[in-house]
Amino acid sequence: MTHPVSQTVPPTAPPARRSLVAVVNTAAAGLALLAGSVLATAAPAQAATKPPVTFTLSTTSLKLGHPLSVPVSGTTARPVPGSVGLYVNGKKRAHHKGVRGAKTLTVPVTALRKGTNKVHVTFSPSDKKKYVWRTTANKKVTVSATKVAIEAMKHVGTPYVWGGSTTKGFDCSGYTQYVYAKAVGVKLPRTSSAQAKVGTKVSARKAKAGDLVASPGHVAIYLGGGYLIDAPKPGRTIQPRKVWQSNPTYIRVAAKATR
Repeated sequence: MTHPVSQTVPPTAPPARRSLVAVVNTAAAGLALLAGSVLATAAPAQAATKPPVTFTLSTTSLKLGHPLSVPVSGTTARPVPGSVGLYVNGKKRAHHKGVRGAKTLTVPVTALRKGTNKVHVTFSPSDKKKYVWRTTANKKVTVSATKVAIEAMKHVGTPYVWGGSTTKGFDCSGYTQYVYAKAVGVKLPRTSSAQAKVGTKVSARKAKAGDLVASPGHVAIYLGGGYLIDAPKPGRTIQPRKVWQSNPTYIRVAAKATR
């Protein structure tokens, strides 16, 4: 009598189980592809951990009425299209397009105030999928000012008016007379020639912010560091600017005017 040979046959998964395994494997493969796609898309933005712009300050301490320049330059090997904004105390004061090479932005003198001023730069890319929006850290600028300088700067933009002595319009001596009276209670004569004869003359080296700057037919207020502010001539407005006279006379009207 012949006995059949014993064989081990691997069990066959039921149809339902085979179907479930296939579904799970397919789903896992799909998730892997999706994850890879997300990482690939996010990679450029994650790589931009360093702001594509940086900036420096020409100084961290200046007097009221002096300009502040801010050199801005790119930090990437290639130009990054977008917009660079310069902010002072939270308000946008200057901007330019792109970050190719270096660009110097100037803070308007009226944007700075006595005390601590915060300056920062932002970069807004044109391609927001590839680059992230970045803000640089705040830098501080300390501004000092006398009472006379503070009052004088309030009238930047006021037009020159012949014989004017009000906030609607000033001539040169009407402006200085008004500022000194409001700021420190000092009453100056009405004309520039008479104002040039008051107080004590000081050298240019010893002149301080708040002194008068006199020249033939004209008078202005010194802001220190080689700058003055004045009501210049018809058709112009009150603005701070560099001392333009070749040999002006500096006059100390009162000690309290320079504090």
